[in-house]
Amino acid sequence: CLQDRYAGYDWFVSSVFLIMSGDGEKTLTFLQQFSRLLVSAFLWLPRLHISIHLPITTVESGIHPVYFCSAHHIEMLLKAELPLVFSAFHMSGFTPSQICLQWITQCFWNYMDWSEICHYIAICIFLGPDYQIYMCISVFRHLQQDILKHTEA
Repeated sequence: CLQDRYAGYDWFVSSVFLIMSGDGEKTLTFLQQFSRLLVSAFLWLPRLHISIHLPITTVESGIHPVYFCSAHHIEMLLKAELPLVFSAFHMSGFTPSQICLQWITQCFWNYMDWSEICHYIAICIFLGPDYQIYMCISVFRHLQQDILKHTEA
C-alpha cells in the first residue's frame, strides 16, 4: 500500500522484467508473490519508499528505510574488512554507505555486468537481504586499489 507514486525509476522491476524475458504477466505474478517476502523491502526499494506502514517521520525525511538499516552495517564492515578504503572515504568527505545506496537503488545497473546483476538479485532472494551489504563490501574490495590510487592523487 503506497501513499503516492515513486518519483524515481524502478530498476528492480525493470530487472525482473528482463529476467522474465519481457513477459509482463510472469513479471507481475512474480512481483505480487515477491512483495510478501521481507527481502522485497530491501531489493524493491520503491515498494517500501512511501508505504502507509512506515512512520510518517520516516516518509517525510525522504531517506529510504533501507538506508537506516544498512548504512551502519556497511560502515562497520568496511572499517573492519577494508580499513584503508574506509579511511579514504572518510578523508574524501563521502560515506561508503552513500555510494552503496546509489548502487542498491539502481540494482547495480551501470556498475556491474548483466549476469552479475542477475546473480546479485538471486543471491539476495535466496540467502537474505544481508547479502546486499556483503555485495557492496565485495565491490569495494574489488575497487580497493583504484580507490587508494585516487586517494593519493
